[in-house]
Amino acid sequence: MKKSLVQIILALFLAGFQLQAAAEDTKLRVTLNVNAYGRSVAVSLNGIEIRKVAGGLAQAIQLYHEKHPLLKEAPEDFKDNFCLKQGKNTIKIVHYVKKGEIPMTLDISMQAIGYSVPLLQYTQKTEVSAGETSGIFELHSRQPEGFKTIVLE
Repeated sequence: MKKSLVQIILALFLAGFQLQAAAEDTKLRVTLNVNAYGRSVAVSLNGIEIRKVAGGLAQAIQLYHEKHPLLKEAPEDFKDNFCLKQGKNTIKIVHYVKKGEIPMTLDISMQAIGYSVPLLQYTQKTEVSAGETSGIFELHSRQPEGFKTIVLE
C-alpha cells in the first residue's frame, strides 16, 4: 500500500510538471528585426507569410507561439504573427531592391525571449540587388547550452 501511494504521488507530480512545461511552451515569443531601407522584403515562418513585414524601413515585429493565449483576442490582420513552434521551425526570406531606390545593407535578425544571443541572423550588402534564402532553426523556452546564432547565407 505504501509503495502504491508513493508511485501515485510521483505520477501526479510528473504529470503536473509535464502540463506546466506544455503550458510554458505556448508562451514562446521572438522579436523579428528587419532593416530593409530601399528594399522589398517578404518573410515566411513555417509557411506563413508575416504580412506586417513591409520592407523599405526598419521594423521590430513580435512573433508568438502558434497556440499562444493571446491568439484568441488578436485582430485578424495580426494572426499570422502567431506562427512559432516549440522545436523545429522554418524560415524563408525573399528580397529585392525597389525600383529607383538606393538600398542599404539588408539586416534581418530574430531575438528569442530567454536567449542571450540572437536566434538567427541574415545580412546582405548593398550591392546585392535580390536574393532568397531559407533555413531551419530550433526554438525553446530557454537558450540551449552552447547555443550559437544561426547565420543564414
